[in-house]
Amino acid sequence: MPTSFGERLAEQRATLGFSQLEICDFTAVNRRTQSKYETGKSFPDARYLTTLISHGFDIVYLLTGEEAPSREIIDETFLRDVLAAVDKSVAEQPPPLDLDKKAAVASLLFQISFHSKTIDATILERLIKLARQPNT
Repeated sequence: MPTSFGERLAEQRATLGFSQLEICDFTAVNRRTQSKYETGKSFPDARYLTTLISHGFDIVYLLTGEEAPSREIIDETFLRDVLAAVDKSVAEQPPPLDLDKKAAVASLLFQISFHSKTIDATILERLIKLARQPNT
């Protein structure tokens, strides 16, 4: 069983039938960067992670080693809590995020926090920091 983000990324890539080059094409990173992600020498930004979601990757599994909640299950109360927490944190930490990056942060935070129903302020802060980084 893979124990690190990079190992889980390589495992899911293979399971989904993607080559490193195919991942590079749809995430807009170069092969060297992709290799660093898979070997644990570097960690991707929120844009990269949300792109993986749209290609069938389980981001919760990649980040935590736990399976993501079923996509059919949406806890609207918890989703509202996540959106409020993201709005508050972004407002308290200028500069503002554009809508796409804010949505990426909210999506990742919801998936990461779904099982515990607890919003970890440190994780939220790190996701916002990643979202503010320039695209690689």
